[in-house]
Amino acid sequence: MKLELIIESDVREFIDRLPALSVDRPTVHLLMLAIRSRIAKELLGVRIRDLVVERKIIRPTSVWKQRYFNKVYNLALLQHHGRYHYRDTMVPSESMAIYATLSPRDVLRAVAESLKLSVNDLYQRDESSLMSLSRQDIHFFSNLHKHRAKGSMFVTLDLDVLDKSLMYEIKEMVEEAGVPIWMITETSRGYHIILNLSKEEHARVFYGQESLLHKLRIRYASKGLEIQKDSQECVPGTRYYRKDSSRPFYVRILE
Repeated sequence: MKLELIIESDVREFIDRLPALSVDRPTVHLLMLAIRSRIAKELLGVRIRDLVVERKIIRPTSVWKQRYFNKVYNLALLQHHGRYHYRDTMVPSESMAIYATLSPRDVLRAVAESLKLSVNDLYQRDESSLMSLSRQDIHFFSNLHKHRAKGSMFVTLDLDVLDKSLMYEIKEMVEEAGVPIWMITETSRGYHIILNLSKEEHARVFYGQESLLHKLRIRYASKGLEIQKDSQECVPGTRYYRKDSSRPFYVRILE
C-alpha cells in the first residue's frame, strides 16, 4: 500500500486557521524542518541537540496560503529523502519533524535587530564576527522567530500522555473558564490543546488573578501537562515518529 507523504486535508485546514498576514506592517509565517534530540538519541544512541536543518518564510502575498502548502509539501520531501548528517552519521528521517509558528512574526523588528548585529560584526572584524556575517539568513530567521507580531497570542497545553479522557477533562476545564480553543491535535506522545489568547479578556482569564494557568498547573502538572507560550507546533498532516507503531504516524487535527 502506498503511503501518503502528507495528509493534504489536515495541512490545508491548519493553514486556513492561521492568522492572516499583513502588508501594511509586514508580517510572515515560519516553517522549519528540525531534528528532534529525543528521537535521534532513541534511534542512533547518541545525543544530538534539537537542530533546525531547513527554514522557510511565508510572505504576505495574495496567494500565501497556497505557497505555505507548497513549502510544507517540499519540506516533507526533504524530511524523507533529504541527506542530513550529524558528524559522520546520516540522521534517520524518522528523527525529523515539520514545525510552524502560529502567530505572525514582525518583520520590521526582526530587520532592525539583524541590522544592529550586522553593524556590530562589521565593526569588530574578528574571526568570529566575520563568520557571523556569513550567516545572515539564519540570524534574520532567528530574529523573526523572536519577534511575535502584536495582536496574536497562542498558548499550548501540551499533554505528554496518550490519555484521551484526561485530554477531554482539561478541555472541559478550559471551556468552562471561557477561553477559546483554537485547535486540538494528537501528537506522537499525547495531545496539544492550543488556546487563542489574542483578546485581552481571554488573556486576563488565563494569566490574571486566580488564573486558569495556575489551576491547570496545580491539577495537571503531575499528570504530564506542560504549558508552552508562543510554541512552535508540529504541522498537522505531516509525519512524526511514534514509537512501537506498525505504521507511519501523522499529526492529526481532532478539533
